[in-house]
Amino acid sequence: MLRSKADNFGDFLTDSVPTLLAASGEGAIEKLEEFVRDEGLDTFARNSVATALTILGHQLPARSGEVLSRFLQLIRNTADAELAAF
Repeated sequence: MLRSKADNFGDFLTDSVPTLLAASGEGAIEKLEEFVRDEGLDTFARNSVATALTILGHQLPARSGEVLSRFLQLIRNTADAELAAF
């Protein structure tokens, strides 16, 4: 749904979706990262998924360094200045 219908989510996209995605747990980290890296997707949807990764980084201290490292790499390599600013 986030890939094709992000505009239909409205405020739910930024308010609730990150928490719902983070509830997927540690096993979802790689899939969430893959989504965030997809430059063809809606910036706000990508930001919501990035927020979910942030939540997981806080919930899983053993993976927080890894999540932070992935964010830094994303910020350095993205062509989406708006996403990097988020």
